[in-house]
Amino acid sequence: MIWEKLAKIDRRWLFLFEAIVLILAIILGKTMTMKPAPETKKLFNFVENLPENKKVVLISTDYDAASMPELQPFLRAFLTHCFKKKIKVLLMGHWPAGVPIGMEALENVAKKMGAKYGEDYLALGFRPGITAVIAGIGKEIRDVFKVDYKYSKPIDEYPIMRGIHTYDNIGLVIGLEAGAVGESWIALAWGRFKANVAIASTAVVASDYYAYLQANQIVGLAGGLKGAADYEYLVWKKYGVGKGWGLKAMIAQSAAQLYIILMLLLGNLGYIMVTRRRKK
Repeated sequence: MIWEKLAKIDRRWLFLFEAIVLILAIILGKTMTMKPAPETKKLFNFVENLPENKKVVLISTDYDAASMPELQPFLRAFLTHCFKKKIKVLLMGHWPAGVPIGMEALENVAKKMGAKYGEDYLALGFRPGITAVIAGIGKEIRDVFKVDYKYSKPIDEYPIMRGIHTYDNIGLVIGLEAGAVGESWIALAWGRFKANVAIASTAVVASDYYAYLQANQIVGLAGGLKGAADYEYLVWKKYGVGKGWGLKAMIAQSAAQLYIILMLLLGNLGYIMVTRRRKK
């Protein structure tokens, strides 16, 4: 009987079919029409309306390779937005692996957008001690980062650093988070120095940051791959650029979820049919 065969199917076949679904979704290269989440749209609008005297963002890449599929698409979309708006970008990280990962996206997007190192963007690098680093920037950024990450030159040699000393000169601090470092950004950068803070996080920790959003302690939140896709969509809709992995991956993710739901329905239906037959 077909239901008994379905009940006994080797799980490896199920994984193989799921892989085929994912691969086909990616190869087809389709993208979804998104309805951006309000918290992501709030972040986008905040960046859109940064005042001229504060068109500087400090990005902290607090994640590693395991979280790249969720956070790297957001970083690329966010950087595209910044360079389109002529916003200067400073990159740092509290996770050692986060800085080279962030640099990969930063230099790739900068090349496409015609941004120049030292003028439009600068890599500050990694320094140990989360609390000391965040508090130090609030007093004088040069006390924490004396040289840049890429060339190890004094940061004062770069035009981008003119007039940038503390959070008072930075329009937005955004943490790309795969853990709890974002809470330190909020507690210190926002709580002590009244900096504007935003969070982009993996889906598994996004729920931890909604309380801060509701309390107006962060100006916006992009959670997981959906947040990345939302931001890509907003940038593309406004400027006609920025479509990337986030929107494509949402198709693959949605297809995989539909496949899993279908398999669950078939599995339960098969169990019911087999059970009924045995009772007869």
